[in-house]
Amino acid sequence: IDDFENLAAFLSVMDAVISPCTTTAELSGAVGARTYLFGRSEQLSWRRGGDGTDIWHPSVEVVLRPGGNKMRSVLVQDLFERLCALRESCSTSLNREVRIV
Repeated sequence: IDDFENLAAFLSVMDAVISPCTTTAELSGAVGARTYLFGRSEQLSWRRGGDGTDIWHPSVEVVLRPGGNKMRSVLVQDLFERLCALRESCSTSLNREVRIV
């Protein structure tokens, strides 16, 4: 994908997009794709509305990671559970083998 038009088309047909705070996340939100925007809480908390969505793009959920590197696994588990909520057949434990396609 070598331009914004193609990237926008690609993102618009995705079931979900997971992205840090980048142009990809912004474009995904702009085209209305379900997006999970993640990062450290001190970097993104100001963008998170009262319902957890981004203040500019209602299709974007802001997923905050608590401080410290040890908390990375908490973020991964949180994102995993959000994706599983989109699918009926997922296990909510990362200890089991699960395919999300």
